[in-house]
Amino acid sequence: MSMSRAVSSSPRSATRRRGTANTRAIAAFVASALVLGAALVVVPAAVDGGSALDPAFGPSQGLWIDRPTVRSLPMSGEAWDDLARDANLGWGDANIADQDSRHDVYTFAGALYAVRRNDVAMRDRVVAAIEGAIGTEDGGRTLALARNLTGYVLAADLIGYRSTTFSNWLSSVRHEVLPNGSTPYTLITTHERRPNNWGTHAGAARIAVARYLDDRADLAAAVQVFRGYLGDRSAYADFRFGDPEWQADPANPVPINPAGATKAGFLVDGAIVDDVRRCECPVTYPPPKEKYQWEAMQGIVTQATLLDAAGYDDVWQWSDAAIRRAVLYLDVHADYPADGNNNFVTYLIDRGLGMHTSVGVDARSGQSIGYTDWTHPVQHQLTRIGPATVSARAERVNVERR
Repeated sequence: MSMSRAVSSSPRSATRRRGTANTRAIAAFVASALVLGAALVVVPAAVDGGSALDPAFGPSQGLWIDRPTVRSLPMSGEAWDDLARDANLGWGDANIADQDSRHDVYTFAGALYAVRRNDVAMRDRVVAAIEGAIGTEDGGRTLALARNLTGYVLAADLIGYRSTTFSNWLSSVRHEVLPNGSTPYTLITTHERRPNNWGTHAGAARIAVARYLDDRADLAAAVQVFRGYLGDRSAYADFRFGDPEWQADPANPVPINPAGATKAGFLVDGAIVDDVRRCECPVTYPPPKEKYQWEAMQGIVTQATLLDAAGYDDVWQWSDAAIRRAVLYLDVHADYPADGNNNFVTYLIDRGLGMHTSVGVDARSGQSIGYTDWTHPVQHQLTRIGPATVSARAERVNVERR
């Protein structure tokens, strides 16, 4: 491994980790506003009028977002209203074995709400929800574990919850053998073998757990797999691919096709190969609106955001900005913007890449994470109007094509 590569593969020093996403986003916004002269709305900084957090809240590592930022966010507006509503509704029972369970996302909402409002009773409710989730993965597939685990881990970090029972379970559940289709896998081997949405969700959960447990060895291993997923075969290339129909180079397969890639005369740069192939259609242009690519993007973007928070400040640019290329392939070339429970990734994409995919998007919740329109607001937002209007959509596409 070269020296330059080693530097870019390592997290930035602790002294540089503190100013991070908010500072970069604000600087980027100011610069773009000065250059473009755009009629953008500046989101004013919220003032935290509350007292210091109750001692019941233990230390947080800021795996997803640091608590001072949470404490500064506004307690008004549609994004806050969505979060507060979900935090205060009935969450039901934890069931990690159910891949469509919302309990994990609501628990995450409760953690954000508890920290913002200094609400010890809500913290206690979050603790009970986390403890109730332990062991409920039994009988489920690795996809269910991958989708549902991340929210509990990030909620635990936000409220400063730690227990020997929870930590021991997290350490062992990564290695628990569960069904993965017709083949038994663990969370880790799903990440390392499946180059599709199963693997990307597993990678997000794996990284969250490694960070929570301070398991630096497994974090480093997960980073190499993610590098390989984005197209760096020298970092990792041991995936198990399906039909190579959409592979730009079947002899050297990668999960996301490389920059400039074409096949049969059609652009395939940025195609998420093992998910787009599920269209069961030949390579064509415009690309098919295959929903599993956005499902994979949930895990991809969550991994990038977690690693960015961990100090890998160049993660969004790995493999010729593979994440950006994958977004463009879907959002622009396929004319297929994120919708439904995929919407939360748009705010993270825009914060990480300076794009405009979140215009008019309500980001309430996804499979594992949500509320990014509150936690990761984007300065170019003009209004919260639900699905993007035709004019907003056209402007977004024009911006991304430049």
